[in-house]
Amino acid sequence: MKILHIGKYYPPYHGGMEYFLRDLAVAQQRVGHQVTLFVHHHHNRTPRQQESATATTPTLIRTPQYGRLLFTPISPLFGPHLASAIQQHTPQLLHIHLPNPSAFVLLALPAARALPWVIHWHADVLTPQSSPAIRHAYRLYRPFEQALLRRAQRIIATSPPYLATSSALAPHPHRCQVIPLGIDRQRVTPHPVFPLPADPPGGPLRILAIGRLTYYKGFTHLLQALTRLPHAHLTLVGEGEQEGALRAQIDNLALHQQATLLGSLAPFALAEQMEQCHCLCLPSIERTEAFGMVLLEAMAHARPVIVTEVVGSGMSWLVKSGENGLRCPPGDPAALAQALAYLADHPAQRSAMGERGAQQFAAHFQIERIAEQFDRLYQQLLNA
Repeated sequence: MKILHIGKYYPPYHGGMEYFLRDLAVAQQRVGHQVTLFVHHHHNRTPRQQESATATTPTLIRTPQYGRLLFTPISPLFGPHLASAIQQHTPQLLHIHLPNPSAFVLLALPAARALPWVIHWHADVLTPQSSPAIRHAYRLYRPFEQALLRRAQRIIATSPPYLATSSALAPHPHRCQVIPLGIDRQRVTPHPVFPLPADPPGGPLRILAIGRLTYYKGFTHLLQALTRLPHAHLTLVGEGEQEGALRAQIDNLALHQQATLLGSLAPFALAEQMEQCHCLCLPSIERTEAFGMVLLEAMAHARPVIVTEVVGSGMSWLVKSGENGLRCPPGDPAALAQALAYLADHPAQRSAMGERGAQQFAAHFQIERIAEQFDRLYQQLLNA
C-alpha cells in the first residue's frame, strides 16, 4: 500500500507521538509498503527538506515553521507543500496524527479530500488544567477539529479509557476503535544487554523516571515520596520548564544523595538506565498523560512500573496492580512511597512483575503487531 502519514514533528524531536510515528512508519516500510511522512521541521526557518526512502526507511518531508503560538507551529507553506507531496507520492490513504492544527488545511485540499482518512487521536487538546488562553483558543479550534473527525473514515484511540472519556470523540462513536501504541524493541534496546551483578542485601532501590519536566508529570510528588524512602535513589531523565523548580525542591528537601537529574539522553544511554534501575515510576497527575509510551519501554526491559490511577488515562489500562506493576492515587506522595517501599522489600515479586510485563509487551505492544492491525484497517477502508 501507499501510505502518507501527516504528523506534527519527527525525531530527533523528543516526544512519544513522534517516536511512535517513526516506529510505525519504519515497520510499515520494512514489510514493503511505500510510506511517506509529512511533518513540520522542529527548527524555525529551516527550508523544506526531503529524505528519500530506502528499503527500511520511509520518505521524510519536513516543511518549514516560523515559530509557535500556544504550542502550534506557524507554517504557512504546510498546505502547498502537502498538496505537492500528495501529487508526487500518490498515496492511497492519509494517516493523520492529531493534535496538529496545521492538519486543518486538509479540509480545503481537493486532493486530500479524495482519499480515505485515518485519524490517530493521540490526545485531547483541552484538559481540566488547560490555561485560560488554551480554553479561549479551543473555542476557535473545536469546529475545525470536529470537521476533521466527521470527514474521517476511521478514528483511532490509544486505549479504551481514553476513548470513553474524550469529549471530542464522543460525537463519533461508530467511527472510533482502539489500537494501542507500540514501540520498536530494537530502538529501545539498541545494543546487547548484559545482566547486572546481583544486588547486595539491603541495597538501595534504584528508581527511574523519564519524561518532560512539566507539571502534569507529577515529579514534585515523587520527590516528596523520596523523603520517606531513605534507602532509595531516583534518576530523573528529561528536560523542561520545571527543571529549575525541581532542582530547588531537591535542595529544599536535602535530597542531593538520593536524586539525580540527567537531562535528555541518547537511546543507548537511556537503555542503560533502564537496565540499571529496579523499577520505573510515572507519577502523572492528569489526563494529559494519555498513554505513557515510557511504560512500554520499561516493559520491554522487564522492569515493573508504578503509575497513578488518572481517570481516562491509558496508564492504568496498561498497568495492572500486582501483575506488571503497581497503581496508586495521583498527587499522593505517601501512596507513591508505599508502593516503592513494597518493591524495595519484595525483590522476588518485583522481578516477577517485570517478567510478566515483558511477556505482555511481546504479545501485544511490539510495533510489528501494531502495524499488522493497521494493515487490516487500511485494507478494509480501501476495499470499501
